[in-house]
Amino acid sequence: MLRKERYAVEVRPCEKSDIMEIDNFYELVQLDSSYKDYPGQEQ
Repeated sequence: MLRKERYAVEVRPCEKSDIMEIDNFYELVQLDSSYKDYPGQEQ
């Protein structure tokens, strides 16, 4: 069950340099290795 107590959400100003284009799953894994073992993406 989703409960607001389980999350810490914050909003901050965003700069253009904060935005990065990710075109595919491989690029996502290169930026964030926590997706490496994502189900259905095993190599």
